[in-house]
Amino acid sequence: MNVHYDPDPGEVFVEQVRDCLSHLYDYAAMQNDPVVQRLVPHLAGLEGIQAARKIMLETIELLNQVDSEKHSRLYTVLMQRYVEEQPTPVILQQLALSERQFYRDLNRAVLVLSQLLWERIHKAAPVPDTISIQTEIKRAYEMAENVSTDFEILLAAVIGSVSGLAEQREIAIRLTPPQEAVWAAVPLPILRQAIIYMVTEAIKYSAPRSAIWLQPYQDHSRSIVGIELTAEALDLNALRPALEQNASIAYLLQTMKAMLTIGEIRSYPGLDLYLPQHHRTILVIDDNPDVAELIARYLTNSSYVILSFQDPEEGIEAARKSTPFAIVLDVMMPNRDGWEILQSLKNHPDTCGIPVLVCSVLNMPELALSLGADCFLPKPPDRIELLKLLAQMEE
Repeated sequence: MNVHYDPDPGEVFVEQVRDCLSHLYDYAAMQNDPVVQRLVPHLAGLEGIQAARKIMLETIELLNQVDSEKHSRLYTVLMQRYVEEQPTPVILQQLALSERQFYRDLNRAVLVLSQLLWERIHKAAPVPDTISIQTEIKRAYEMAENVSTDFEILLAAVIGSVSGLAEQREIAIRLTPPQEAVWAAVPLPILRQAIIYMVTEAIKYSAPRSAIWLQPYQDHSRSIVGIELTAEALDLNALRPALEQNASIAYLLQTMKAMLTIGEIRSYPGLDLYLPQHHRTILVIDDNPDVAELIARYLTNSSYVILSFQDPEEGIEAARKSTPFAIVLDVMMPNRDGWEILQSLKNHPDTCGIPVLVCSVLNMPELALSLGADCFLPKPPDRIELLKLLAQMEE
């Protein structure tokens, strides 16, 4: 059945889009935003905000794909005003526009974006009667953000999710901490569901009053991260066909490019779920979460993933445990002086070799370099300059 709709989004929706753009990285404001609710009515909370923001940014990118100088300028205006959040005087200077022309282009850009979003909302494909496993998993994968996930924290959450079933079967599930922090860049919902499937099936095919152990690991020689599941009394002959014939687990693994082996691990029956680790982690220490969001946006579809901390102590600890490719550091934070953090990073044996990029509103590059920073970037960071500096670190 065809659904007819008014192709004109109307002034109300255009103003709603403008408001949404103005607080795109403000979680509190986005929670009750009407555009978010229209774009992703089936999602709520943080997941809905992230999905809606991704749709907004992807739609803005469409303007850059049109072979038109006019649309390209509209894209640039939207990016610099709402995504990079640059001050109006800076944009006027960079684009050589008068203030009048700038606001004319901005209004036009918001209108075009509103029309594209309106069409997306009202011309969305109807939901089929039967939704395939592949479709649902693919949708979840595409809507999730590709951020670094701490495997130990993830496994603790999984144990909580399956605790009810484990208690019914009188199975004890224990988490063995890794020797070093294990992180991976993969959409969290997909990885979590794959592990839940794995653990649930292991519980079902384990003898009552036995134990299951979960341990994350990292193999640098093979460039993989993984999770080992071992059990006291696991029936591998029954478990193997249950997993190998499960279409859901097969597609979850395929989506993540992961592998699952079934057999003995250190003389115990067990499972080994592992996936490649090709991404480089950028650790951001900044009390303003919007900075990490912006950097993550800049690095979309690159080989980098973002691991962010608002608490400097947590960021320093993560840097020592995970050895990221580079650290982006703010120096003006409420609870600890950033210059002290810089010196702490550069004087500690576990972090002294990690490049540190100081990103601050304080324009003090000479001081940053003299205290050990590898480079300096004014805040808000410029996308091109950030990519150039990261490329230099690769050399």
